[in-house]
This record gives sequence, C-alpha cells and structure tokens, in this order.
Amino acid sequence: GNDFARLALSLGDRFKATEAVPQVSLVIYACVKHWQHSVQESLEPLLIGYRTGMQVGEMEYGLACAFRYAMAAIQSGKPLAALEAEVTVYAQQMKSHKQEFVRYNMLPFLQFVQNMLGRSECPTQLTGAAMDEAAFLERCSEQDSPTIACYMYVNKMKLAYFYGDIQLAAEMARKSRIISATAPGEFEVYNHAFFDALIACEMAQGTKKRKWQTFAKRRLKSLKKAGRFAVENCEQKILLVEAELYALNKQKEKATKAFDNSISLAAKNGFISDEAMAHERAWLFFDRIGDQFKSSHHYLRAYNCYLEWGAEGKAEQLYQDQTKSGGRLVRNASAL
Repeated sequence: GNDFARLALSLGDRFKATEAVPQVSLVIYACVKHWQHSVQESLEPLLIGYRTGMQVGEMEYGLACAFRYAMAAIQSGKPLAALEAEVTVYAQQMKSHKQEFVRYNMLPFLQFVQNMLGRSECPTQLTGAAMDEAAFLERCSEQDSPTIACYMYVNKMKLAYFYGDIQLAAEMARKSRIISATAPGEFEVYNHAFFDALIACEMAQGTKKRKWQTFAKRRLKSLKKAGRFAVENCEQKILLVEAELYALNKQKEKATKAFDNSISLAAKNGFISDEAMAHERAWLFFDRIGDQFKSSHHYLRAYNCYLEWGAEGKAEQLYQDQTKSGGRLVRNASAL
C-alpha cells in the first residue's frame, strides 16, 4: 500500500494535479500511511487536503479530510481545547455545504472531545453541544447507517472506559467490533483492539476471569499484528495491555517493567493520552499492592498528563476519585 501511496503522491506533484489533492490525501493519510508511520505524520497532509478542497471546490473530499484530521488529532493527543474549536468550525462548514453524511460521522468524535473537556452533564453519554445521543441513534441506526452508528459506539466505549463504567464499556466494545469490517483501513481498527483488550482486563477482575483474560490476549494479538508495522502507534499500547495482564496475574516485577516501558515509549513517541492512561493504570496497580510511593507518583503524573492533553473533565474525575478514597492530591505537581 505504501509503495502505491508514494507513486500517487509523486504523480500528483509531477502533473501539478491540485484538484486531486483532497482525494489523494484522504486515501493515503486516512487509510494507508499510518499502518507504517506515526499517525501524527498524517495531520498536516490531511489539513492540506481539507484546505485545498475548500479552495478548488472539492467540498466533499476536502471536508472528508477535515473529518479524518479530527480523528487523527484525537489519537495523536493534540490539545483538546484547540481541537474542539477547530472541529466545531468543520462541523459548521459541513452543515452549510450540505455534507451531512460526513458531518454525522464526525459528530461523535466532537462530542467525545467535549466530554473529555468536562462539557457534558453525563461524561459517558454522547449528549452535549455537538449532538444528542438518543436523537442521533434514531437518525443513524445500526441497520441504516452501520458505520456512523459504529463510530458512536467506539467513542462511547472510550468514554465509558476513561470514566470507569466498565460494564458499559464492554457493551459498547462488543457493539463496535464491526469497525474492522466497516472501516478496515483506519487506525481506529487497532485503537479499538487496544481499548477492547484493556476493558477485558478490567472485566477479568470480576467473574469469568479465564474467559475475559483469554479474550484480552486475543485482542492483544490483533494489536501486535498491527504493531509489527505501525510501531510508533502501537508499541506503548501493546506494553500497557501486557502490563495489565501481568498485574491481573500478580506478576509484580513484569507488570512494573511493562508499565514503565509503556510510559517511556508513549512520551518518546509523543502520545500524551497513552502516557496519561499508562500512568493511571500504574497508579491503580501500585495502590492495590500497597506501594504508596509509586502509587502517588503515578497518580500525580496521570493527573498532569491529562491536564496537558486538555482532558480537564477526566482530570477532575481522577481528583474526585482520589479524594473519595481518602487520598490527597497536590494539584499542578508537575515536578513529580
């Protein structure tokens, strides 16, 4: 795929085919490039595809590039407040240019951002300034609009995991597993495997431990398959799932090493959201085994990483959870 992508880009440059930039950018940077390169490298080309499309009158492809840019930017850990402002503009343009299909695809991602910012009364429900979940599902049912409904379930799955409603997360993960069929080229395919595996690890702490642990390993296998080529996008995710599996089986040394490596690789690769998640999971692990020094360190780092990402709603939830459990958090302790 990457060989053909390079050929398409070189032909476009050679023949100065400006009008083809939106279509070429959409295919290459939304569906091909990220399978071997960091998803962050797709951001600027997708923006160029969007801007060019708007300039030359290719609104459909230009705005489709804007939608894929929003998806990639969330995955890349772009600061959420700035991203929310950008994506709101794209949604308005989609509406004014009557590009309703792509707008409805994008709305769950915009509402996800707003929920992570803390701008929804119920953080696990996709209802707020961008959309109303119930009305959205009435218009975009699984039968009539499977891809759009799947995107809604994917974002609801992630919100449920971030905000600690694991039963809901498991239900949404099951409903959205068709993403590998509805959108097979997108990075949300291996991102779904990542969240699906983490959710299974959480479910394994309850009943049916063997069943959920086996399923987590299966989803980890899918993630590793993508990670053989999309190394920067997946390696810290793989290590975090492995850390959770080690923790589940009380393998303290292996879990500790995997958490540390996941955190360092997330920082190295520039994925602040993955870094925040790894610190949060490490905090919970060390808290369970009674290592208060490491627990406090990872808690504070998780809190500050979420703030750095702009996920103020999640950071506040973290703070409230710690307060309820009798812990203490020094806010803005970025030096730790």
